[in-house]
Amino acid sequence: MTDADDPIPVWAISLRDAFDVVFRNLVPDWQLLERDATDRANEEACRNYDKALRHANEWLREKISQGILIAKIRDPRHQRD
Repeated sequence: MTDADDPIPVWAISLRDAFDVVFRNLVPDWQLLERDATDRANEEACRNYDKALRHANEWLREKISQGILIAKIRDPRHQRD
């Protein structure tokens, strides 16, 4: 196993960055949703934003589970030698 302090290879991106790319591509109005969701008084905007986040997460997880994408997640607190 590689050390958790090793940089992510140049040909790869982190899971978090991958999620951001997926979210922004699946949700064309993501900036509007994100902005409106900051107003916690607007419950509908918050629900729509949360729904869009869940949709992007489910899409990404599905592709990973199908083997189309590969995710490497490292947690420095739980390293194996």
